[in-house]
Amino acid sequence: MSVQPALTLTRVENWLSQRGIAAGPEEDGAVFMGFPGCDIGVYLHDEEAALVVAGMWRGRPAAERLDEMRAFIDTQHRSTYGPDLAVTPAHDPSSLLLSTQMVAYIGAGMSDVQLDAFMDMGLGMTRAFFSAVEERFPELITWEED
Repeated sequence: MSVQPALTLTRVENWLSQRGIAAGPEEDGAVFMGFPGCDIGVYLHDEEAALVVAGMWRGRPAAERLDEMRAFIDTQHRSTYGPDLAVTPAHDPSSLLLSTQMVAYIGAGMSDVQLDAFMDMGLGMTRAFFSAVEERFPELITWEED
C-alpha cells in the first residue's frame, strides 16, 4: 500500500480554487466559503487527525420550533446519506442554529482522489441539506442573496 500525501489547508484551498470556489483562510486556520443560504468552513482537527466540513444555515428558526426542527432533521437522517445534522440554540436564545458536519479521518494522509471525493461530497451534501430546509420551510428565508 502506498503512502498518501499529508493533507494541508493549502491543498484544500487549491482544490477549491481549481473549481472556481472563492474561499480564504480564517485566522483560526479554517477555510471559509459563503454559498446561497449557508456558510461552510473546512478545517483540520489536529487532535483527531481529521478533515472537517462544517456548514451553518443563514436562517434562524424561532426557539419554540425546536421540536419541529428536530423532527425534520431526524427524517433527513433516516432518509438520506449526508452530513451529521444538528439544531442548537443560537447566540440569541430566542432562535435556533441549524448546522452540519462531515468528517474524514486523515491520519494516514489523503490522496488527491480521496480529497476530491470528500470535498465534493461534503460541499454538495451540505448545500443539498440546506436547500431541503429552504424548500420545506420557505418562511424561514429572511435574507436576500447578493
